[in-house]
Amino acid sequence: MEFLPLTGSISGLVSNLRKSVNFDIGTLTDDPDLGVDERAKVATDFGNSGMLAWVAVPLQYQGEVISVLHVQTSQKDRFDQDDLALIEDVASRVASAVASSRLHEAEKNYARKQGLLAQISREIGSSLETSETFDAFTIVMTELVPVDRVSISNVDVSNQTAETLYVSWADKFTGVEARSYRTTGTATGHAYDIGETVVINDPSTVARRFEDWKDNEGGLNSSVTVPLG
Repeated sequence: MEFLPLTGSISGLVSNLRKSVNFDIGTLTDDPDLGVDERAKVATDFGNSGMLAWVAVPLQYQGEVISVLHVQTSQKDRFDQDDLALIEDVASRVASAVASSRLHEAEKNYARKQGLLAQISREIGSSLETSETFDAFTIVMTELVPVDRVSISNVDVSNQTAETLYVSWADKFTGVEARSYRTTGTATGHAYDIGETVVINDPSTVARRFEDWKDNEGGLNSSVTVPLG
């Protein structure tokens, strides 16, 4: 499945307008609903597909646009008002089916995540006494979140130091060892100080702030640091 950005797309246009659009290759440049990006997208699509007319209708459920129905043809120059009314009628019926499908998929994903969380609880037991136990927990966690490294650091607040108790790396990072380090100026120390999760998505923006991101020898792109307790 490919995810495409809404910006500059017909789906994005229809979602923002919350109404149907109906255009054809002959009047494309004059269509008031189309901006420069959308017009270029439609022109490219017409040129590649051989289609002559295009209708896009927002599928709405409980006041929210949840999808967009696209109908294109090479058999006529333009969809007329009767065509548009019929397509919009179909769209209103399809919207309920799409909403039900999305709800069913969401329920399946929720049940899967709850099952994995329960498995993590079973793997951990009452404590992380062995590396084997931690590794088992990490394997299950990678099914929930795409991660390359999971570690737990024991924090000594009085001395402002931390020691990595457990660490698990993906194969490409196995050369990096567990270590003891000062928490001052690190993501670990900051998370502990503020009592909140610290999320880093761009190493270049935090390299000057956090000592543990200056070298970034593992080549990581992002991290989440969560205080325990």
